[in-house]
Amino acid sequence: MRKVRKNYSPQEKLTILRRHLLDKVPAGRLCDQLQLQPKIFYGWLKRLFDNGAAALGRTPTAGKPADNRQSRIGVLDEGQLGARESREAEQKWMISLTQGLYSSKEIRRAIGDTLSEESIGKLLACVCNEPLKYRNRAVAVLSYHRHIRVGHVASFLGVTHSSVDSYLRMFAQHACRFLLPFTRDYCKAKDKAYRDAVFEILHAPPSTYGINRTTWRQQDIHSVVCFRQGCAN
Repeated sequence: MRKVRKNYSPQEKLTILRRHLLDKVPAGRLCDQLQLQPKIFYGWLKRLFDNGAAALGRTPTAGKPADNRQSRIGVLDEGQLGARESREAEQKWMISLTQGLYSSKEIRRAIGDTLSEESIGKLLACVCNEPLKYRNRAVAVLSYHRHIRVGHVASFLGVTHSSVDSYLRMFAQHACRFLLPFTRDYCKAKDKAYRDAVFEILHAPPSTYGINRTTWRQQDIHSVVCFRQGCAN
C-alpha cells in the first residue's frame, strides 16, 4: 500500500522548527519521530530564515528618516543567518555520516589530511557496524576533524560536552586503540617461539634456573623467559 504523504500546516511546521531551534531537539531525531525527510525539514528551515526579516521588520513612521541602526541590524542578521545555515549543513553532514553514506575518499576530502587512511577506515567501519556507544565515538572524532564545534557534535549525538571531550582526548592519546572495540591481533599463547621457550623451561633440570618445579608459579616462568631474552625483570 502506498504511503500517503502528510501535508503540514504552516503552524505545524513552525511548531516543529521551534522544537529544533529553541528546545534543541536534534534535527535527525525530529525527522525520525515524524517520518519526515531531512530534505523537507531543511527546506522549511531555509524558508523560515529567508522570510523572517519581513516578520521582524517595522514600518517606519511617515516623514521620519530611516534609522541607521536598521542597516546595522540587517548586516547582523545576514551574519547570523550564515552561521545558522552553516550549522544546519553540519548537522546534515553528520546525519549522512551516521547513515553510512560516505566513502573513505569523501571523508578525506571533507577533513583533509588530519587523519590517516587507516584511522578513517577504522572509524567508518565502526560507524557502520558497531553498537551506538562506539558509533557515537567515531562520529564525534570524524565530525571534530571536519571542524564542527564540540557543542554542536554533543547536541547532535545527544551526549554531554564533556563526553565528546573525553572521546577526543582518548583518540589523541591512543588513536583507535582504546576508543573503538578492542580486537587482539596478537596472542602470545599462539606464538610458536613463546610456546617452545616455555616447554623448554618446563623440561629442563630444576637446577638450570634455580627454581623448584614443584612449587614454581607462572610469574617464575615469565621471569626466566625475560632473563633469557635479555630483559631486566
